[in-house]
Amino acid sequence: MRLDTYSHLQELELSYFETRSTGMLLSILNDDINQLERFLDSGAANILQFLTTVLAVGGTFIWIAPQVAPFAMLPIPLIFLGAWTFQKRLAPRYADVREKSGLISSRLTNNLTGIATIKSFTAEAYERDGRRPALGPSRCPGKRGLSSQ
Repeated sequence: MRLDTYSHLQELELSYFETRSTGMLLSILNDDINQLERFLDSGAANILQFLTTVLAVGGTFIWIAPQVAPFAMLPIPLIFLGAWTFQKRLAPRYADVREKSGLISSRLTNNLTGIATIKSFTAEAYERDGRRPALGPSRCPGKRGLSSQ
């Protein structure tokens, strides 16, 4: 999957790369593909197992106690609404985390590529400390991005 994504990136026009940072592209190649692989490995099976369990238990419940079953299933739409609302609030924060992760990845890529230059000018402390404000107030991009405000 990662090689397919890399092959696809190589086929894109040069203008695509002019508007995106190297770190963002590396973030997609690493983080997003890892999440997708995790979902395909276990997430899809977990969802299928959950749906099967809900249908089997719900069907049995309706068959055994049809008068009580509607009251037990009454909160289900509220749960879906809560999950949808949570996802809508989480999406912009995740985008911020992804952007900061791309910046860090880009910085690491550039620094590791130019490590000889950094060492020859003894600029390790500058690279470590002097550029921290560019990444924002939090050292860990996920800490603020995903906490409640």
